[in-house]
Amino acid sequence: MNTQRRNLSKQDTDLISLFKSLDLNGILKGEDEQGTPYLKHIYRLHKMLFGVTCSACPAKLHSYINNIKNYKIEMENKINDRYKLNKGVVIPIPGTSQAVSEHNLTDKIAIKLLSENKNRSVLFAELPEDWEEEIQAAKEAKPEAKTKKTKEIKK
Repeated sequence: MNTQRRNLSKQDTDLISLFKSLDLNGILKGEDEQGTPYLKHIYRLHKMLFGVTCSACPAKLHSYINNIKNYKIEMENKINDRYKLNKGVVIPIPGTSQAVSEHNLTDKIAIKLLSENKNRSVLFAELPEDWEEEIQAAKEAKPEAKTKKTKEIKK
């Protein structure tokens, strides 16, 4: 699956949101205000988002619709190319079942990872020139976390 990073237009994000709310019959028979069938948008969006579309393969249409319905619009608009991880790098998030890779990396996540540990910079193929200032600004903007005071154990 091709995961090229693209910023969707407002019209495209609105269409994806609409497709998420429609059933299969509504998508197959529906059309937009200009009279363009929704199917034409499905093929176009699938090609743009996933890099592959076969308009002569009706058996694949159902999976194209499901791919678009399951597509996370919010991630598309947050992902950008200022920070890029090296190919194949996966950073697990401690205490969760989540991980960060080149496919779900956002500026916000990259800044958080680097502010926690600057040595992670070796995991990145590309960093903006001012990344250290961004990290410092993020640390300064971060409110002081409440810490639990613990008693020192005396031997």
